[in-house]
Amino acid sequence: MEKWEITGGLLKRIGDFNVNSWNDRVVAQKLVYLIQYGLGDDLKYPFNLYVHGPYSPQLANDLYKLGDTEKVTTVKYKSEEMDEKFKKFVQLLGDKKKNTNCLELVATMIYIHRTQKVDESQILEKVKRLKPHFHQKDYLSAFNIFTRISKI
Repeated sequence: MEKWEITGGLLKRIGDFNVNSWNDRVVAQKLVYLIQYGLGDDLKYPFNLYVHGPYSPQLANDLYKLGDTEKVTTVKYKSEEMDEKFKKFVQLLGDKKKNTNCLELVATMIYIHRTQKVDESQILEKVKRLKPHFHQKDYLSAFNIFTRISKI
């Protein structure tokens, strides 16, 4: 199976996505980033920090190959342990799994924590300075997910 097919199969397990929707593309970018760096499944996409959080041009190309997830087959991890982690991850996201604001904030928190080695206690303030246009409840909701992802 090609990497883009695996990525599409994982996204399909989370929900349906349409590459023609800007919102769905942003959500897919953030979810793949969270799978890669939050869960530790190295899908080998390089990411940089852009306006709406971590972004991978290579992933964007693969998402266009997918089209929409209606035609994609879901995939399971070969490792039962990793598959359980994935299920817990999806459950943790709950109704935020297609919320672009929340996913942008969570992915940005992980990006900063990972690349700048910022202590967890300083993440919230750093992200607020970087992205001042969000509401306090958005930051707190995202921070709650950020702190819980590492415990899955």
